[in-house]
Amino acid sequence: MTITSHVAICNLALLGHLGQDPITAVGENSRQGELTQIFYDSTRDALLRSHPWNFAVKRSPNLAAAGDVTIPFEYQYAYQLPTDPYCLKVIRTSIEAQGCVHDYRVEGRYIFTDTTGFGIEYIARVTAVGEYDPLFVQLLSFDLAILMCMPLADNGSLKADLIEQRNRLASGAMTIDAQEGAPRDPIDNTAWLYSRF
Repeated sequence: MTITSHVAICNLALLGHLGQDPITAVGENSRQGELTQIFYDSTRDALLRSHPWNFAVKRSPNLAAAGDVTIPFEYQYAYQLPTDPYCLKVIRTSIEAQGCVHDYRVEGRYIFTDTTGFGIEYIARVTAVGEYDPLFVQLLSFDLAILMCMPLADNGSLKADLIEQRNRLASGAMTIDAQEGAPRDPIDNTAWLYSRF
């Protein structure tokens, strides 16, 4: 069965992993509905940030300059991080992709640097369940089940078992995802490393 909605992912956690009654809507008037309302968005975002999932990697080749922000003293330029789709984590900059060491800092919704006109590769907040990798769906359902286990089942041994199953799945899922395509270009830190001695 193809998972096509966040309700289906929540029900995979509730019914499949916890043996609880399913929901018809996140936030419905039930304990399960309340807990899915509390946990779903933040758990999805945390899992997206944990690995550069292929379906969630986006590029913004030219970031917009941010003119209304105080630039930290160690940098010259400020850029706005993407909001559509929303940037959850910067993976690398276009300068790093060229094999150069690049100094930058992300603070809030801005990225500060000494470089003009650059882009980023980033993890986007993907909310369309149809775009999710099936292994990501499985991991998200386990993460939700782990968070809801004690409030719903009050079963510490079940929670420990879910964590063990989740960790086994995570290792394989992230490896499989990373195998699709050539590895990202490594960043050569040799010059920087030897300058420290």
